[in-house]
Amino acid sequence: MKIIINADDFGYNRSVNKSIIDLAGIGTLSSTTVMVNFEAAEEVKALYEFEDFSTGLHFNLTEGRPVSDPNEVKTLVDQNGFFWNYKTFIRRLKAKSIAPQEIYRELENQYKRFVSLSGNHPTHIDSHQNVHKQFPVVRELCRFAGAVGRKLRVRNPDRYILHNNHIQKFFYSDSFTHSIRYNTTNLYLSFLSYYYSKHFSTAYGELHYHTRKKVDMFEWISTTRQIPNSPYIFEIPCHPSVDTNGLENSALKQQRVDEYKLLSSNLFQENLKRFELISYKSI
Repeated sequence: MKIIINADDFGYNRSVNKSIIDLAGIGTLSSTTVMVNFEAAEEVKALYEFEDFSTGLHFNLTEGRPVSDPNEVKTLVDQNGFFWNYKTFIRRLKAKSIAPQEIYRELENQYKRFVSLSGNHPTHIDSHQNVHKQFPVVRELCRFAGAVGRKLRVRNPDRYILHNNHIQKFFYSDSFTHSIRYNTTNLYLSFLSYYYSKHFSTAYGELHYHTRKKVDMFEWISTTRQIPNSPYIFEIPCHPSVDTNGLENSALKQQRVDEYKLLSSNLFQENLKRFELISYKSI
């Protein structure tokens, strides 16, 4: 079974960076994406010590300041020049108060910032808080892919569930309402996957444990002896950190530390050898 384990948020702070560099070094991560509008993104060159590791762009429209001049992306920022938070961004996006050309401009400038910091083009693109699953953002990403003049890869928004050692598209829980909502969303994500496939190379989709807890997915990888037989490449995103320092504004705190501990454990390292861990360079 081929998997990509991608750590989001490189550049968020030094604690996040250290965890990703540590895990890349021991071989339990194969990929990361960089938030280039944060100061700690300047450490990105350290990642190029790992030959088979892929380093991409974590496109961000909902935290910190833009890379662009705030006066050039006025609909993306508040009166202080900071991005709107996620809930406000989504509300404004639905109200068509976000200018599509400003999404494109910020994407283009974050891409250029990545090249400037790393000396390389990103191997792939995903997004902070999954804004690349919002169709107005999807359109601008695909427009950018057509203009950039080189092969681009993107995180496939399609999602799959691991349940009883089987990978399945649809999932039914004890809650009828939750099941309907989850599976309806899956249909929308499948449409986005098809749309993206016309412009980008992708993995088959994201793989989630049926509890939707990332630590449970990593516990399963650490202990399973029954690996699904699948010809597809699945991505498992995560958000590790060595500690909670500097995470006051993050929705993920202790969860990041728990992920780091699991990914760095001897048990995880040993059982991961039973999988085929690849990076976006192989797509």
